[in-house]
Parts: sequence; C-alpha cells; structure tokens
Amino acid sequence: MNRNNSYLKIEEDKKVIDHPARYNGGSEYECYKVLQNWLTEEQYKGFLLGNTLKYLCRLGKKDNNVQELNKARWYLDKLIEEESKIKVTFEEKK
Repeated sequence: MNRNNSYLKIEEDKKVIDHPARYNGGSEYECYKVLQNWLTEEQYKGFLLGNTLKYLCRLGKKDNNVQELNKARWYLDKLIEEESKIKVTFEEKK
C-alpha cells in the first residue's frame, strides 16, 4: 500500500469512527448530539461511558481491533470533554 492509499484508508476509517452515516438517519443530526440535548448531564456521561466500555468489551469479536479501540477512544474523549467542562465551570465560580 503506497502512502496516498494509506492516507485515504486512514481518512475513511476516521469517517467510520467519528461520523458514521448510519447514525444520522439521513439528517444533519447525529445520535450522540441528540442524546446530549435530551439527556441530563449525568445520563449523557453514562451513555458515553457505556459506549466506551461496549467497544472495549467486544474487542476482537466484531470489527478489527484498531477500529474498535478508536471507537472506544472517541467516546472516552467525549467523556473527558464533558468532565473538563464541569471542572472548568466549578473552578470559575471560586
């Protein structure tokens, strides 16, 4: 595989992980964004943690391992962002 093909494969994998087409049902809204607005903060963080654990628990049983780990990391990164927002907000109130 040459360098250009490798880059295209990485970009294709990134789209599958970051914004899978099947999760927006043909609309501009992605499932995680809708849930972020519908759920309480605690519920949304639970959703992110649950999906992180789901991808780690099924590692090696469905997609390739690197893709599964990247999916888990995507949800974990979102959870870290949520936790960081709360910490910044708390520190600003002091």
